[in-house]
Amino acid sequence: MNVPEHSTPAIRISADAHAVMHSHLAQSYPDEGCGILIARPSTTVPIDIHRAIATRNSETVRGEDRYSIDPLDYRSIEAELDRGNDGSRIAAFFHSHPDAPARPSAVDLEMAQGLFDVTRAFYVYAIVRVNQGVPVETRFWRLNVDASQFTELSAQTLAE
Repeated sequence: MNVPEHSTPAIRISADAHAVMHSHLAQSYPDEGCGILIARPSTTVPIDIHRAIATRNSETVRGEDRYSIDPLDYRSIEAELDRGNDGSRIAAFFHSHPDAPARPSAVDLEMAQGLFDVTRAFYVYAIVRVNQGVPVETRFWRLNVDASQFTELSAQTLAE
């Protein structure tokens, strides 16, 4: 998505979080890799991602084209954030599409809708195209207001 330079992106992601995400997904190839993105409060951008946490893909049947984050891993990260008490929160999930476009699949939509039905939270979903083990494209998506489809979000990666 092209964004005019004067526009504020919906997402800002630190170079470190971006690097952690890409490294984990490259190592997960040829299977899908996954993880969680942590945002901190910001007055300048809607979602300010400062940390990526790699998680194990707990999908045991179709790991090459499906991912699942273990609920215990999710809960452990939530508990850590609660203890930190700095306003950081789980804002997004990331996963790879090995040798496939960085666009949500029908399964991605179904899974996001299922999570929305339970949480009523509009999480962001980062999808990274990984070609032959090399991350080549990252795009960010969120369910629209009626949770019927994904909308792409603009993003900026910070240089550090």
